[in-house]
Amino acid sequence: AGGSKSMSALWEIISECLFTTRDDYRAIISRRELEELRRTHLDKIGIAADRINTLLGWKENTGVKVTTQPPIASFNQTGAKVIFAHCLNPDDHRKYLSEHYDLYVGDESTEMLWKQIVGIQGRVRNDTKINRIGRMILTTNPGGASHDEHVRHFITKDIRFEENEK
Repeated sequence: AGGSKSMSALWEIISECLFTTRDDYRAIISRRELEELRRTHLDKIGIAADRINTLLGWKENTGVKVTTQPPIASFNQTGAKVIFAHCLNPDDHRKYLSEHYDLYVGDESTEMLWKQIVGIQGRVRNDTKINRIGRMILTTNPGGASHDEHVRHFITKDIRFEENEK
């Protein structure tokens, strides 16, 4: 705890959105609870947006704009967008399945259910036109609802072929 995982992940998203060459770049960052999402990411990206707009001489509507309803950050100069997702209930990840994403960040991912992570991650796409591979970043501490699945998939790699052909 306190190792700046969440902040590093947020700035990875911000830098991707600021310097993307695509006008439809999409990132999504998820946490289990909306209040945690607000305190950890929405408040901080709002402050970052103000600083970025000031430093680059952008007015609010022409630079980085953050809204809370819906929780989105729009990078108007590049066309990039960040969706802030919360998945408290078991099927809440379904709210975010209608779009594709270039980057998925599951923050404090072991607190989410494994099916939520896999559901959102399944919408990450590669862009073969510019040789870009879609990415997923999971930040976490030990423990939580999907701790055992994280250990199986990323540490022991004790996965049967039927579970994941790749």
